[in-house]
Amino acid sequence: MLRKGFTLLETLIVVAILGVILIFAIPALLGMFQSYKVKTAASQIAIHVRMARNLCVSQKINYQLIIRSNDALTNQNTYVVRNSPSGSYVNVPNLDTAFPTGVKIRSTSIFSSGIATLQFTPTGRIASLSGTPPYLIEVIGPNQLLYRVTIDTTGSVEVREG
Repeated sequence: MLRKGFTLLETLIVVAILGVILIFAIPALLGMFQSYKVKTAASQIAIHVRMARNLCVSQKINYQLIIRSNDALTNQNTYVVRNSPSGSYVNVPNLDTAFPTGVKIRSTSIFSSGIATLQFTPTGRIASLSGTPPYLIEVIGPNQLLYRVTIDTTGSVEVREG
């Protein structure tokens, strides 16, 4: 007589093997997801620095990037792009950003009371910022995963892990 299908014992063994595989895979997947959030946040800052610089050069008006670290009194872990078309700075629509839960901007030498300001001139250079070049912004996530965004006075941006 020919049997078709699996016995209960065979099915339980397969389920047990899959369970063991998942026990090891889930933490790795969660770590990869957390790493992705931190890297994306650092890349996002770099993209907006480059965009503010390019808009500044193309439109011939001043742009600022205001960054609030984890040490800021209000609006922690956010940044906003502003421009000055008529002499006073206004926020550029849709360019204000808050980071995901668990991802923080850590204060470095460019921050004063948790706030750093990058101001671009129409030539694309950074006109004023506290600290000395190159300017460093650190994005830190769960398990102390760290990405560094480095900006020089010409507006060149680099993102590196740890």
